[in-house]
Amino acid sequence: MKYSKRQLQIINTAIKIINTEGIKKLTTKYLAQKVGVTEPALYRHFKNKNSILYSILDYFETVSNTVLQANSNDNVNSIDNIQKFVLDRYNLFSENPDLAKIMFSDSFLSEDPILSEKMFHIMHHHSVAIIKTIEEGQKTNEITNEILSIDLFRMIFGSLRLLTTQWISSNYSFNLIQEGKRLWLSIKKLICKI
Repeated sequence: MKYSKRQLQIINTAIKIINTEGIKKLTTKYLAQKVGVTEPALYRHFKNKNSILYSILDYFETVSNTVLQANSNDNVNSIDNIQKFVLDRYNLFSENPDLAKIMFSDSFLSEDPILSEKMFHIMHHHSVAIIKTIEEGQKTNEITNEILSIDLFRMIFGSLRLLTTQWISSNYSFNLIQEGKRLWLSIKKLICKI
């Protein structure tokens, strides 16, 4: 979905409120005040609070799909496609720490079953696309066949999630992009056929 400039401002402000003050503090009245508009003006852009929360996940999915689509259009090998996506996640989270914190927050997702379902859909879409890329790399002997593609996917994205969670828990005390690149290079050595 394409968002207007005002909708993106509302989404980003909602992300910041959830991250710094908690999801319970996010009300349409408080959000409108933080954005600098009236509550009725906010409703011209979003139907209700839940549609704003859903739009946060939709925004994340849109950004992710853009990278996945660009990778599928490139004529590069499987490892490079996976690397582009992984490193893009580290860049996205580094540039948007509030978004990172929300994407890895169980309390955000437990707010509404529709949000949980949306996040499951996003994760499933990522896994299908990346597993397909891994399997293409296995067919061309670029990626090891000794490990199932689903397990390779879990290793790659489990480590991404762990590193990002450590970064958030440490109050962003290390360079996520730098550590992410180093971790990816280690994983790449493990999964590539030499």
